[in-house]
Amino acid sequence: MGEDIVGVKPRACIVVCPSEPPVVRGGQAYTCIHLGPAYIAAELEKRGFEIRAYDMDIDGFDPMELAEKIMSFNPDIIGLSVSSPGTRFAKTLIKEIKKEGGRGGTSGIKCVIACGGAHIGGDKASSLLLKADSYFTGEADKRFADYARDVCNAGVRATKEDASRMSGGEFPVNLGGETEKPMWFDCGIIERTGEISIPQRRIFDLKRYRFTPIAASRGCPFVCAFCSMSCSGYRKRRASDIFGELEDIDALVNEGLCCRSRICVIDDVFTFDGDFAWEVASILGSFDMLWSASTRVDLVDAGLLEHMKRNGLIHLSFGIESGDYSIRQELGKDISDREIIDAFHMCARMGIKTRAYGIIGSFSDDMKSMKKTVSFIESLSPTEIMYSPLILYPGTAAWDRAVEEGVLDPDAWAGYMESKNPVPVYVPLGLTYRDIEATISAANKRFYLSPKAVLSRFQKSESAGDVLDCAKAFCAMIVSPFIKESDN
Repeated sequence: MGEDIVGVKPRACIVVCPSEPPVVRGGQAYTCIHLGPAYIAAELEKRGFEIRAYDMDIDGFDPMELAEKIMSFNPDIIGLSVSSPGTRFAKTLIKEIKKEGGRGGTSGIKCVIACGGAHIGGDKASSLLLKADSYFTGEADKRFADYARDVCNAGVRATKEDASRMSGGEFPVNLGGETEKPMWFDCGIIERTGEISIPQRRIFDLKRYRFTPIAASRGCPFVCAFCSMSCSGYRKRRASDIFGELEDIDALVNEGLCCRSRICVIDDVFTFDGDFAWEVASILGSFDMLWSASTRVDLVDAGLLEHMKRNGLIHLSFGIESGDYSIRQELGKDISDREIIDAFHMCARMGIKTRAYGIIGSFSDDMKSMKKTVSFIESLSPTEIMYSPLILYPGTAAWDRAVEEGVLDPDAWAGYMESKNPVPVYVPLGLTYRDIEATISAANKRFYLSPKAVLSRFQKSESAGDVLDCAKAFCAMIVSPFIKESDN
């Protein structure tokens, strides 16, 4: 595995490429840090690295500006976390870094560029267009850190023979020039969750994030057609590891870096194992944390909800996807209307806030079924609703179906990276993307600009920024009846 780094402290730069800019109110982004890079940072620190991190959903630099900032740090290695929507930014950034002095650059500064993230594993062909030196798929917490250590031990100007000798013949960095084939590593999953380090959250400016995340599990046991997490393998973490991580968060709270009333449990199906969810809720309650989580409507019951509520649960998110049962089945969610209604009614009765996710423009959708989805979700009286089109992520069943139907070019994400086409979205036969956009826009206006919704936001305002947002919403509510839908 190589020796520990000696001499000058090595430097690593971590970049989270942009995917969806969050709402910002009162100087805080209504999101939380990305835990994946924070886990990797913890492993890099164990190996002696100095780290600088950039979250492009928050920092908002253009690629040229960010490249200059990165190279002024003079890193030995740069790691990019790349989602599918972030590939266009990543491609431009890598090009700019190489201009500034990445491998093959002209400034005399040499560094290695590596990419990881969901898109890298889903679409190898388009990922290679990024022109990175190496690519990581799966859970690269430890493997990337070992790789970075070996890079610095060998020196980026070392010969390939020297590098091979130092790493037992398996040195995984492309040192001979940009024309050589880049390295590719499938890291798989970390089965023994006790080996997962406490993430180094301090690499990010925590005061800029409204919420603080903690991961209760990794992966997901379900195979939803639209989700890039499908078939990733569910592994719950040990309760003792979660306790240790909450001790770290408690220290951050005492330092004034985050708030114990805004903890977000990162877990696609938090209540998949009811006994585990019960235990984690008890631990969160012992720290007096107020928290939110996500799960499925068919994985909650009154007893579990009451226990979680007593131990600080304030908000649950559920994926409804469609108001049509047959379409939910097509999406891999065999959940009945009754199960959905019962889950939302239980949460309402217990005072648990809810968020409902809906997909507009799914398989077999038409104007009637899209309106049915909106009507059904509104009838649940959730606290929040989030609608989106069916984005076609590589490697998903939705992606495969769209390609088979001939409505999607297999090179669509490569085209997106080259700015030749927008993010690939499924558009059902007989509809246009404009129909999908208009349905989402009208639904959001009706729900969020209603007098009840605007009044509720005023009552919950915590800052001058919140009040200003409410004032804007109020003005929009007054004006919207006079704006024709066709003008939107």
